[in-house]
Amino acid sequence: MNNRLTTDNPQSNFETMMNFAYAKDRRVVLRFGLGQEDIDLCDYIVKASQNNCNLTQEEVMEGACLECDNGYCTLGIFYAVATQAAELRTRLKEYEDKEENHGLFAWDIIERLARAFPQSIISNRGEFIAHRTGECFNLQSCRTELDVKCKVLEYFSRAAFKTEPYKSVIKNAEFHAYMLDGINIFLGTRFTENDMEYIYTYLGNAIKHEKTIEFITKANFNMGFFNQFT
Repeated sequence: MNNRLTTDNPQSNFETMMNFAYAKDRRVVLRFGLGQEDIDLCDYIVKASQNNCNLTQEEVMEGACLECDNGYCTLGIFYAVATQAAELRTRLKEYEDKEENHGLFAWDIIERLARAFPQSIISNRGEFIAHRTGECFNLQSCRTELDVKCKVLEYFSRAAFKTEPYKSVIKNAEFHAYMLDGINIFLGTRFTENDMEYIYTYLGNAIKHEKTIEFITKANFNMGFFNQFT
């Protein structure tokens, strides 16, 4: 994604202005103020009001500066605008981060999925359909490569050893091989049909999603991971 507005490291005057007020630990922080970098908004208001209102930080947090001078207090207006800017920046940053991650995901991961499952299609509802028999999962809910890896194991493992969409034993065997090959190509693994039975039994249909994540990220697909279940 090009020309994003949010950044944690502004380099130009424009970037600084667009990110001048930001949220951190549920507080509003200003990039600069009263000769100080990254100053808490409430601290800024307290120090700036010493010659007039002499507010405490608790009073500022309760909105006291918004009531000064019947709403015409300059510090009160600044407090409101800075709070609004920080909240809007947080929402925009979440959107830009998701859009940026999705862009990387869309071009790289989908291409690898398609190569691994050459008979696959993507529906107009964002479903990745690995085979015309209907083995699929929703791509729209995926934001990272790990999300996709989890779904490949959780929703395709049964089809790699057990599902029988055909009356022919030979066709079912070919179907199992197709699904198993696709899983191994995409994940870079060497799973067998017996491995798929373990994976489906303990992780299938996302029944233990956190365990799927552990199997991928911590066990690195080592089948010894399943000893804990037996």
